[in-house]
Amino acid sequence: MKIKPYIIILMLIGNLWANSPFYSVQTHFGQFRRSDMDSLSVEEQLDLCTEAGIQMIRDECLWSDVETDSGIYVIPPEIDHYVNSALSRGIDIYMILNYNNSIYAPSNGSGITTQANRNAYARYCQAVVGHFSPLGVKHYEIWNEPNHGVLFWTPQANANDYTDLLHTAYDSIKAIDSNVTVIGCATSPAIGNPSPYIEGLDFIRDVYAAGGALYMDAVSFHLYQIAYRPEHEFISYVNNVKLFVGDKPIYFSEFGYPTHTTWPNISLAKQAQYVTRMYLTCFMDPQIKSVMYYDLKNDGTVPEEPEHNFGLLGFDKTPKLAYTALKELISKTAYSRPETSSSVNDIYFADIHDSLKIVWTYSGTKSLKLQVNANYVRLEGLLGDTLAYCITENDTIKLTINESPQYCITQTEIPIVDKFSFNDHDFLLYPNETLKCIYSAKTETGTPIIISPSAITWEFIGQTGELKNDIFTAFSPGVGMIIANILGIK
Repeated sequence: MKIKPYIIILMLIGNLWANSPFYSVQTHFGQFRRSDMDSLSVEEQLDLCTEAGIQMIRDECLWSDVETDSGIYVIPPEIDHYVNSALSRGIDIYMILNYNNSIYAPSNGSGITTQANRNAYARYCQAVVGHFSPLGVKHYEIWNEPNHGVLFWTPQANANDYTDLLHTAYDSIKAIDSNVTVIGCATSPAIGNPSPYIEGLDFIRDVYAAGGALYMDAVSFHLYQIAYRPEHEFISYVNNVKLFVGDKPIYFSEFGYPTHTTWPNISLAKQAQYVTRMYLTCFMDPQIKSVMYYDLKNDGTVPEEPEHNFGLLGFDKTPKLAYTALKELISKTAYSRPETSSSVNDIYFADIHDSLKIVWTYSGTKSLKLQVNANYVRLEGLLGDTLAYCITENDTIKLTINESPQYCITQTEIPIVDKFSFNDHDFLLYPNETLKCIYSAKTETGTPIIISPSAITWEFIGQTGELKNDIFTAFSPGVGMIIANILGIK
């Protein structure tokens, strides 16, 4: 299928939403038996979350760890440690309540199909919520990928059974704290996967058809499109979810791009672009309340293994480019969010805020004329590096943009134009020959300054020719000087 290139323009409006934990990541602190999830590693990872501005982590408190003896509920100290450490840093917790418990079922991965098993699960939910809600944990997700009949709901995924579980769990949780948010579905995409999977959209549809909307405050789903650009069919997928859930709040609780060395060969630079673009794409939809990258840290060290290489950090916690890019995005947008968006001829817009715009293309390079309502603009790249300064033309700038998001930030002033020059410094013209004033400019440090043509007025001193706009015509022998006047500076 041929995909038309398009430009996305994101313009932020300054409504404070710091209390909305949009920027989230998946961590694996709940898997505390892993050697790379000891208490020191947890602290180091949370420090990096804080440094990046991450607002919430998605993690778990397994039923099989809480209830090891029937009817006795003990929160493992390792779970308490990561929860308290995150909360002390101002990072919210999105707690997954999973999976089954072999005390009540054939295995921890078994689906829940009986009321006795549902009641036992509900008691575990009450124990966890009763313990953590007073501390400030207010988001609870019922299961993880219950449509995954191979690992997480064996031997066969079943939407009606899951809906019955939602009903029992929801009522039990709300009896403990009616103000917490209970999130349902948490589906694997499972696109094209045969039984015992159920495709994610079909599962959400069937849960809603069974009355599940009454037993969740929000809906979540997972989507992995590692072979495609982030915008590829994402908006249509979300719109299909909305067909079933209406205006129910949406939590996009897993997406990721692995940097393993085999197909589809996502480089570190491409991962940084894609992570940023996916958050921005979701950013334009106010119904999406939180987006969770999977995952914070690489889970292993095998270069060709996808599951080992999803992280924003390497296995040794060294930041990848994607971590730096996300940190830059959060620093610029954590207190703003667009109100609405629209599209015209494959150009996407959000409501404007004069100080910041973010632009990129779906694919390839395109030219763009952008309204900025300012005389000066600084262009920054994905990682916060200054690409250029712009002096505008009637408050607009002409840009060449590509697949890597650029930040267009209005300025009250820019660095001094240190080097302004024609392509050639000296010209020898014969009578009636013409010269177009082609020029370049840089700061003292060599950063390009893009000067829009109408931001310059031209002046010719001499009697040997004529200057009209930026075209000089020689008349007779002699010497003259062409002067550029840039917003009052010659």
